[in-house]
Amino acid sequence: FTAYLRLGIHHIVTGWDHLLFLAALALGAVTLRDFFKLIAIFTAAHSLTVTLSALNWVRLPPWFVEPVIALSIVFIAVENLVAPRRAGTRARDVV
Repeated sequence: FTAYLRLGIHHIVTGWDHLLFLAALALGAVTLRDFFKLIAIFTAAHSLTVTLSALNWVRLPPWFVEPVIALSIVFIAVENLVAPRRAGTRARDVV
């Protein structure tokens, strides 16, 4: 478990796409509690997708996944600019 935990932390901290997405979420967080909640949700969702992929239950080609990751970062950033009040709501938690 410890080895996988270290690998997971390394994966998130060294991935620029992860850091950009978390930065976009952080800019929209209203409170520190909201920020940590968003990080926890992101980590749980990402862990689920990585696990499904590692178990070979879900396979998506990189040519599809990589642009979707980039689009999600842009989506959250634009949402922060266009609808900043939505950032602290439950609707954002689902994104």
